[in-house]
Amino acid sequence: MPTPKHVGCIHLTTRTESAWNFHGSHQMKCTVFSFLTLLTVAAHAAEQRVYQQDSMGNIQYHKPHYIVRENGRILESDPIGNVQYHKQQYQMKDGKIYPVDSISNIQYHKPRLLVK
Repeated sequence: MPTPKHVGCIHLTTRTESAWNFHGSHQMKCTVFSFLTLLTVAAHAAEQRVYQQDSMGNIQYHKPHYIVRENGRILESDPIGNVQYHKQQYQMKDGKIYPVDSISNIQYHKPRLLVK
């Protein structure tokens, strides 16, 4: 019968004791779990999201939105939050927003965006 083990705030059920046993150290399990959680949080902290609004000022969460990354890259995202890499991407450079291809080459032949 599997034995439940408590690791931080998650429960792991293992068939063998050695599968999740990092040399018998409960502290090591918590440290690894905390480190992975911090990496996930740090990745999301480096980006901002821009949502559409209706005429009343209500945020339209059910419509696509844009993700602005720390390096100035602007990517379209679906309502769930998945990045749409096949859609047009943009790059902020010198206060202007230029369309770019998937490898960050500016496409000067396409119209650029204005920020109000």
